[in-house]
Parts: sequence; structure tokens; C-alpha cells
Amino acid sequence: MGDAYTLLREGGVTFKAPLAGTPSMRMPVFYNPRMAWNRTLSVLTVRLLLEEWFERRVRHLRLGFPLAASGIRVLRILEENQELWEELLEKGVHVEILVNDLNEQAIRLARENLSTPRIMTLQAKGLKLVFTREDARFFLHAHGDYDYVTIDPYGTPNPFLDGAVQRLKHQGVLEVTLTDTAALTGSAPAAGLRKYYLRTPFQSRAKHLLGLHGLNAHLERITAMHERSMSILLSMHVEHAYKSIIRVQQNPGKAARMLEAHAYALICPACHTLSDWVKPGDSSSSACPVCTARRGVFGPFTPRLAEPAWLERFIRMKDKLPRQMGRELERLHAYSQISPACHVETHQASHTLGEHTISLHQLRECLREKGVRAVQAPFHPTTLAFPCTGDVWEKLRECLGV
Repeated sequence: MGDAYTLLREGGVTFKAPLAGTPSMRMPVFYNPRMAWNRTLSVLTVRLLLEEWFERRVRHLRLGFPLAASGIRVLRILEENQELWEELLEKGVHVEILVNDLNEQAIRLARENLSTPRIMTLQAKGLKLVFTREDARFFLHAHGDYDYVTIDPYGTPNPFLDGAVQRLKHQGVLEVTLTDTAALTGSAPAAGLRKYYLRTPFQSRAKHLLGLHGLNAHLERITAMHERSMSILLSMHVEHAYKSIIRVQQNPGKAARMLEAHAYALICPACHTLSDWVKPGDSSSSACPVCTARRGVFGPFTPRLAEPAWLERFIRMKDKLPRQMGRELERLHAYSQISPACHVETHQASHTLGEHTISLHQLRECLREKGVRAVQAPFHPTTLAFPCTGDVWEKLRECLGV
């Protein structure tokens, strides 16, 4: 393949890929080593799906990789789950893996990376590995229906979502990765409205938590447009990227109920407190219950970020993930138990009120003593989440010394 590629290792596999200081679309084949966590989540997702497919006694499986690049994700999914794949193939299940990229160099490199002895063993047992060089949008429609698709583009996934949702089988799983987080976090509000139909909050301290709520609402609208519903198995934020793993069902009735659950968040631009969730047309006091500043209305968001049962399965495998991701999974699990939740950013609230800064731990313990269940919100170390019910605001102000 020439000198442009370097022999690298990630997870349990060795492969060739370009080695560049800053990943960009100018690379001969795109590769970002900092997204290894994303590919690890794909490996674990497919491992859980393999167990599920065994239980359901499926006879045919098709997995699609429309933006495969160098094929590293496919390589890891196959080799790091090899024993499960072998067991499935030995039971006579027909498995087809479709590897696609429009870049000719990428497909050549993917072929080489996927020509390992272990994959050849799987092929000898019946695995069908198909390489195509097509526009990803055409690819999604051209090869039948899928049990699993992963979309990991450079930037927004929007051009590929309709095709992926339409061609997933009932109970099929879609992984969506997004790197244009500015559109979902308030850095680029016009882009957020254009791309994701989302009025994004000013750079809130909990911006990535809200960004994931907004991304999942966007995915729910797209699935509903195609008479489908979806379950959010897992949502994750790491560095510059979001990832949502969803299961799509052919259930129009559930799709309508899913959209009815969307709500707008009332967020204070001064202390960054999210103090209520409202429906369009709902009337609510505009004053922040913490600092009395005027609240803004942002959204729409979905209240869901993960399915507790799937989170528990991921948490049992957290030793295979970076330590910080394991902690975030546990925080996400606790957060999902009280979602939809209100939250306060402890440092910003203390600063706005002119009080001595209270730590998240101190505020959490104070609220717990007053009978309020409070947990550290995922993806931000000083944001505390709690149910938006009862006299929680009076208790919160007492704990903040107001």
C-alpha cells in the first residue's frame, strides 16, 4: 500500500492506517485514533446484539458499514467477538457484512486490513464479506434491509439518517456519531436550528448533556417521519463527539407517543439552572427559582438518554472501556432513573448568588438530608440533577444559603 500507511494497534487488532497529526478530510483514508472509544462501543454493542440474536434464533443477519474508511471498526467487531461469530455461523446463520466507502483508496485498504487469518476462518465457516464503492446514501438503499448499521461521518450524520432508518429491519440497531457539536451546544445557534430543529441554550455549563437530549429528539423526529418509533439504548459524549445507539421499531402508534413526550427546557442564562420542562403553549413563571433572573425557553428535547437495562449491560463490561467512560456510564444510569430531571450548576449558581462556592458533594448531601434524591449529572463534574417536583426549589435555596 506504499509508505502512506503505518502499522497500528487498537483494541485487540493490528491494522494499517494513515498516521497524521490532525485528522482531516485531506487524509488519503480518514482515520482518527482519538475515536477508538467510539469503535470500542461498537464492539461491545455488537457483542450484546450477538447474544440477543442467539436468543431470538435469527437465521439471516446483515450488517452495514456505509462509511467504512480503513475498515478498522469492522475488523474489531469481527475479531474481538470471534468466538460468538463462530458459534453463530456454526448454527447455520447466514451472516453478511457489507463494507462500503466512496473512496477507492479506503476500500483497497479495508480489503487489506480485513484479510487476516482470523477473518478468513470466519469466511470459511460461511461469513460473507462484501466490499462496495458507492455513495453511502445509495448504499443504504441498494442492498436490502439491515439488522445493524453504524454511521460515523466527518461532521453531521444528517445526509444518511433517512436511508438508515428506512432500511433497518424491525428491532434493527443504528449507531449514530456526530462531531458538529457546536450546532447542539449553543456555539452555533443558527446551525442548531437549521440542522436539528433545536433552539440551543447559550453555552450552558451542562451543554453536552442538553446536546444529547437535542440529538435524540432529532433522531426521534426522523424515525417518526418514516412511521417508525425508536428506543434509545445508550447516549455518550466524549471530547468533541456524541454517540447515540438506537433500536428502531415499525410502530407508528408508539412513534406518536414518543413525539408527544418532547418538551422545552426553561433554563436561566444567569445561573444556568434548568428548572422546568414545558409543552408548547404551557404557561409558567419566567423567573428562575434560584436567582430570579428571567428564564429562556430552549428545545425541543426528548427526556430520554438511555435504556436502563442496556446501560446495566454496558456497565458490566466497563473494564473494556476507558476508566472515565465507565464512570460516565454509572452517572448516566443514575440520571436515567430520575429523568426528566432538573439540574443546577453549583459553581455558576454560587457565583450568581454572590455566595461562597458550594461543592457538588456538599449540595448533594444537603438535599439528601432534606429528602431530595440528587445525583451528579453525566458529562459535567459540577452539575447536580434531581426531580423537578414538590418543594425542591425551596430546599435547594436553603442549601445554597439564600
